[in-house]
Amino acid sequence: MAESFPNPSWPAALLLGSGLLAAALAGGILWLLLDRRRLERELSLAAARYRTFFEHGEDGIVILDPATTRIIDFNEQACRQLGYTRAEFARLSLPDLEAQETPTGSLEHVRRIVAQGHDDFETLQRTKSGELRNVHVTVKHIRTPGTEIYHCIWRDITDQKRAEHAEARSRESLASLFEHAVMGLYRTSMQGRIMMANQAMCRMFGYASLEELADCRLEGNPTYDVQRFRRELEAHSKVEGLESQWTKPSGEVVTLRESARLVRDASGNPLYFEGIVEDVTERKRAEEEKARLQAQLVQSQKMESLGQLAGGVAHDMNNVLGAILFAASAQRQEEDPDSAAWWAFDMITQAATRGGEMVKSLLGLARQSPGEMRELDLNLVLGEELRLLERTTLSRIRLELELDPTLGPVRGDGSLLAHAFMNLCINAVDAMPEGGTLTLRTRNAGGRWAEVHVEDTGTGMPKEVLDKAMDPFFTTKEVGKGTGLGLSMVYGTVNAHNGQMEIRSEPGRGTQVVLRFPVCEAQAQDPACESGPGPLTASRRLHVLLVDDDELIRRSMAALSATGRLDVTPAACGEEALALLEGGLRPDAVILDMNMPGLGGQGTLPRLRELCPAVPVLLATGRADQTAQSLAGIHPGVSLMPKPFSHEALLRRLGELCPAGS
Repeated sequence: MAESFPNPSWPAALLLGSGLLAAALAGGILWLLLDRRRLERELSLAAARYRTFFEHGEDGIVILDPATTRIIDFNEQACRQLGYTRAEFARLSLPDLEAQETPTGSLEHVRRIVAQGHDDFETLQRTKSGELRNVHVTVKHIRTPGTEIYHCIWRDITDQKRAEHAEARSRESLASLFEHAVMGLYRTSMQGRIMMANQAMCRMFGYASLEELADCRLEGNPTYDVQRFRRELEAHSKVEGLESQWTKPSGEVVTLRESARLVRDASGNPLYFEGIVEDVTERKRAEEEKARLQAQLVQSQKMESLGQLAGGVAHDMNNVLGAILFAASAQRQEEDPDSAAWWAFDMITQAATRGGEMVKSLLGLARQSPGEMRELDLNLVLGEELRLLERTTLSRIRLELELDPTLGPVRGDGSLLAHAFMNLCINAVDAMPEGGTLTLRTRNAGGRWAEVHVEDTGTGMPKEVLDKAMDPFFTTKEVGKGTGLGLSMVYGTVNAHNGQMEIRSEPGRGTQVVLRFPVCEAQAQDPACESGPGPLTASRRLHVLLVDDDELIRRSMAALSATGRLDVTPAACGEEALALLEGGLRPDAVILDMNMPGLGGQGTLPRLRELCPAVPVLLATGRADQTAQSLAGIHPGVSLMPKPFSHEALLRRLGELCPAGS
């Protein structure tokens, strides 16, 4: 057997393997050393980045000891947020800063965070000055071998919280404003469904809640034109002050004024409507009432202007008519009633009397106090007028009377009121050319007014005619058949009696005129006083001083001297009359004109009274205004004698003032 020897190459291989292993170990050690240095550099960079973030971040960063809540580390931002220096901050612990939790509560909170590893919450912290700040805290519990820290990031959210609170208050304020606004506020879908509305909107539309309002159908309302509203909005994207009528569930119709806009999205597509609604029903009524009052004011001004014109003409007209009436009535007394001359003078007397009544009616336009104020029963006045009409104009129509027997008395001028009622009746008959019914009604109204209603079933008047019905000289009658002064005179007469006048009329439904007069207390009268002493007789002769600037009046009354009943001394003015009295003239009575040059009646009367305290004075005037009535009331023995007056009326009045044996 051959002897075995070791392979001569084995030592070399062993040496080679050992070398390789050593080289590998050396390489690994080198790599580890290099990696450690890399890791150290990365850790160093990470630590530097963290420290930069720690020192210069916008948030406060605080590191606490979880066991003691003592501050281990912190950044400058944490100091600035709470107003401390670094030295002051380093001596603090968490309970010193926490304003929302007690020290015990803070420790418990830390333990809970340690147990769960993290937390995210809002709290209140107290600054060095005592101010409370809102802070959002993010906490992380970090545990390493031998080390345990409580890492906190503080973010001051005080301004954010204040902004949120301000926004919340603003929303609450807007919500309160929306809900309690006087005007209606709403939002509707493009299909017209009400999405949002306040209480005012619900009330305006007559519903108790938004739910009830949302269920209503706008299209189904009988007076609300919702299609017109939508067309306006879609065409112009908004409407302003659009008025419409809305019928509430109760049946009440109100006037609404709306302003709205169409809201679109960013692409221009329509989203919804929103707007404001105002109930202007009362305002419209007030505007209509204001317009009515303004129309009345204009009417009053027109009547005032015409009244001033009438008042200026009245004095001269009454002087002319007075001279004619006095002379004709005096001459009629001297003629045989069966003679042609008597009939001629009687016709002149009647014409002059009628002219005087016309002038008296024109004076009513001036709103002067009527000349003969006495207690009147309007039922009797209406009855007298009807007796004049029943044989002529009333024969074509049917008359219905509804006269209240308990109607209160009024104070007024019977002839003026009779003329006013006559005008209304004639107008009513003219409005019924094919026949109809004229109704005269009287009644007490409220205990303070006596009302007279004149109603017809005639053609009626459209609004444009009704608005001008009382305008002077306005008439719808043919030329020659109307002066346009009828209703104007009635209006003036009613105003002169402190009354009210209202006209209601519609085409085809006739006309109703309502006159209201203040009621006076009834007074008992002595029948003996009613009859009076009677006219002068042929056996009595009086001396009369006539003071009048109109020559026609002086000449016509001078004819009385020829009858043997009066001696008339004329004077053309007050100054001439006073000179006669100062010269020793002592008449039995004085007839004093009110409107004369110089002193006039108003200036003459007081001096006349000083010279002749007891002589009766008749104030003869064509304008029985308040001035004349006041003079008659102030001075004893003075009474009014409205022009024109007849020969018989003067003798009767003188007989009353100067009875036999006086």
